[in-house]
Amino acid sequence: MNIFEEVEKLHFPKDEFMVLGSGILDALGIREVGDVDLLIKPELFERLKLEGWKYEVIEIEGRPRDMLSKGVVEAYKDFWWEGGAFNPEEGIARAEKINGIFFIPLKTLLEVKKAMGREKDIKDVALIEEYLNSK
Repeated sequence: MNIFEEVEKLHFPKDEFMVLGSGILDALGIREVGDVDLLIKPELFERLKLEGWKYEVIEIEGRPRDMLSKGVVEAYKDFWWEGGAFNPEEGIARAEKINGIFFIPLKTLLEVKKAMGREKDIKDVALIEEYLNSK
């Protein structure tokens, strides 16, 4: 999967979302990803909900989170982890822009992955640190 192709297929206004999670790892050639996680502005969230995207409330770190999904894309209107949080406006303002697409900054993702501590996160931490050390 190519993260840029998948995001472009959505035809979302570029200033209304950012790619979360491991998407930046794909964008930087660190590793491939199998899905696309997005943080989107509330207005876009509501529009997609009305357009029939699957809506559900999931639990992350013991807290409910609203999620929309369609195909390989999952979209959220808020984002938090142990030790941090930001809303779409804050996230987009501090995002890393690659090929015209906003991504969670790699160093922020590293912080998130360390806080989550799942097996897949530990592997990603090693890949991110290796990448940062090579730059």
